Amino acid sequence: MKRLYFIILAAFILMMALSISGCIKMDKITDITSNSDRYNGRTVNISGYVGNTLWNDVTGRGAYQVNDGSGNIWVVTGKEPPVKGVKVSVAGTVSPAFTFGDTSLGTVVNETKRN
Repeated sequence: MKRLYFIILAAFILMMALSISGCIKMDKITDITSNSDRYNGRTVNISGYVGNTLWNDVTGRGAYQVNDGSGNIWVVTGKEPPVKGVKVSVAGTVSPAFTFGDTSLGTVVNETKRN
């Protein structure tokens, strides 16, 4: 009986550890934009609602703004941007400045993964 209790407890602890390790820490957009030098080249995870979008058929590149309630940041993508108003989670690398055509987007996240 004691052994069964130990096995159940060990399984529970293992399941909890695996579920916690699967959680992704989201970075605040305001932290990224106000400390762009610190985040430059780092991979970040952001989540928020899509605002304005840009797309260039010739280059096959686009950008979309994400707002997490703390601020806005542009996300540069090689896929068609999501629809305005939807919630997205994005992983990507921070670049301190980016120009899309004639538009300067400032600090951006270069998308590597989107959910």
